[in-house]
Amino acid sequence: MSGATEHGRAGNLDGSEKFRGLDATVMDFWRFAMSDLRMNNVRGYLGEFLVARALGAAGNRVEWDAYDVLTPDGVRVEVKVRAHLQAWAQRTIKLGDFKISQTKPWDHTTGLRRQGLER
Repeated sequence: MSGATEHGRAGNLDGSEKFRGLDATVMDFWRFAMSDLRMNNVRGYLGEFLVARALGAAGNRVEWDAYDVLTPDGVRVEVKVRAHLQAWAQRTIKLGDFKISQTKPWDHTTGLRRQGLER
């Protein structure tokens, strides 16, 4: 495994799990951290979730993988999301361009970048 530390995949949580030593559940954390779908990171997760469901993809997202969604027939999909409305005050509404250039993708199973450029 080329020196990488393997921690295994975390099991799926349902939100009822309690934090040890704290009067709080995982659902409380999700409400605290993920309840505003306009926040940049949460909006990205939502976009990936919606695309994965629409394409019939199974499994959970992998934070550092080289793609966002893997379809049942093996197509790797990069999801990009943007919005007119943000969670903060805006003087003007402007949508930027997406720039997706080729890169050496990170392989989360080995902890290394792959050699060839992809995208």
